[in-house]
Formats: sequence, structure tokens, C-alpha cells
Amino acid sequence: MGGWWVVKCPKCNSEDTKVIDKRATEEAEANRRRRECLSCGARFTTYERIETNLKVVKKDGHRVDFDENKIRRGIENSAGKRFTEEKTDALVDEVTEEIQKEHPSGEVSSSEIGEKVLAKLKDADEIAYLRFAAFHKGLENAEELQREARALRTPQGGRAECGISVIRKRDGRTAAFDRERIAKAIFAAAQAVGGKDRMQSEDLTDKVILYLNAHYSDRRPPGVEDIQDAVEKTLIENGHALTAKAYILYRQQRSKERERKELFMDINGVMDGYLQQTDWRTKENSNCDYSFSGLMLHTAGSVIANYVLNELYPAEIG
Repeated sequence: MGGWWVVKCPKCNSEDTKVIDKRATEEAEANRRRRECLSCGARFTTYERIETNLKVVKKDGHRVDFDENKIRRGIENSAGKRFTEEKTDALVDEVTEEIQKEHPSGEVSSSEIGEKVLAKLKDADEIAYLRFAAFHKGLENAEELQREARALRTPQGGRAECGISVIRKRDGRTAAFDRERIAKAIFAAAQAVGGKDRMQSEDLTDKVILYLNAHYSDRRPPGVEDIQDAVEKTLIENGHALTAKAYILYRQQRSKERERKELFMDINGVMDGYLQQTDWRTKENSNCDYSFSGLMLHTAGSVIANYVLNELYPAEIG
């Protein structure tokens, strides 16, 4: 299994053996392998099981023991007769070995395992990939499958093709989807923590687009916040924690800037409220003369009051 141990022939003690048959036991606790010694020709059976403390965190939060046979069954159900047994074994071994190396004695989410299987199937067979994606991503209709299939095909340059043409802005309007804005934002966050690899930013942008293709469409376009959440998720899941932190801080800064713009309110509205005496502060404040100086005092007081409420008081107040 991926070079984790050496199997020796019980007759001649040679390490030069090959697997000629493999299947899981009925209890699915071990793999039964029929082997042939290439030195003396003897055949023998081994029962192999990975000893691991690795736990799989399911979507509902409960934990189960890691079981490579579940990966095998998922691949077999998706590939059908398209894969030989040897090819399936190789894919299972690759996924299992990656998980073992990345999570030697900890926990791994079931969604991460599914993403690793998808990545292997994407390179191995398009039909198997789409079948597995239909289950793993919960694709429910032909349109979603077609969108996933489009995402598999890349344009010239090798970049992921986005199946979404529009996004939903914060004010409810729609705007054209712009892949370059995502790539620039990721690269800017990477640069903030010392990163210099623009191509890696493009690769991460591909992953963001694949995620968006799987979860949104032009009939249900993503919002700006949805896209930003997808970027954060992609950065974190691909091991770029520092870049993710820089990106999160950037989001917070932009949010603060928007709040400050709203803080210094519509001056026309403030002035109209004074001149028409519809603002409660004009009616209640006996010190506020109905004059040019009163207008200045009223406008300044409105801005300062909103600044204090939004910036100086803690969020818990009110």
C-alpha cells in the first residue's frame, strides 16, 4: 500500500511480489490480497489493514474511524466498469497516503476526503468525476451537472471556465462577473504577507471558480459576500492561512470604510430636515436657532452624534 510496508514471500523470503487479486473482507475491516512471488512463483494471501488513530469528522459533527474501503466504494460506484481494479487501487492508495501524511494522528473532514477523491477523478476520468460530484456536491438536476461539466473544460491558457456571468451587488443590482478581480485580491493578500507567486494566485482563483460553479448559477448568482467567503474558504482549505488572514483584514477594512461613508450622512437630507423642521433635533433643541448658524450647528451635531454612536460606543450598547 503505497510503500508503507514490505511483504515477503513466506516460502523464499523474497520481497519481490505482486498483487494478483484484491478485495475487502465481508466485515470491511481489512483488505484481502492474493499475491504471487516473482522469485519462486509461490502464491499466498495477506490480510492488510491500516492502523491509524485518524478520525473522520462527518457533516453533522460526529466522528468515525477512517476507513479506506469507503473511499474505494465511492470510486467504484462512480467509475463502474470504467476503471480496472488496479487503477481503483492506485487511486485509493494515493488519496489514503495523502490523508495519512497531512493528518498523521488527528482529524480530517469528510468533505476534505471527498475533495481529494474529486481531484484524482478529475484527472482520471470525466464521467467518474461527474458521477462522484453529483453525490459529493449534491447536484440535483441536469443544469447543475452541465455547469459542472463546463467547469471541467478549460479555455486556452488552462484556466477554469466560470459558468456564472453575473454577480449580485450589495445594493441588489447585478454586475458582470470579473475573474481578474478575484485573482488580484488574492495576490494582493499574498503580497501583504510576503508572497510573490502570481501563478499560485491564478491557481487558487481556479479553485474559487470551481466552488462557485458548484454552488451558484446565473439564475441564483452569488453576492459579493458569497464570493469573498469562497475566497476565504479556498485559502484556508489549501493551506494559505496567512494569506487568508490578510484577506480577512482587508475585508474588514473595506467594510469599515463603507460604514464611515454611511456615517457622514446625506448632507442634503440633514439640511432639508432642518429647513423643513422635520428633524426631531430641530424641534426639541431650543438652542438651535432657525438661521444659518443654526443650520451649521444642526449639521455638525448630526454628524458628531452618529460618529459617537457608531465609533465610540461599544457594539453591546444599545
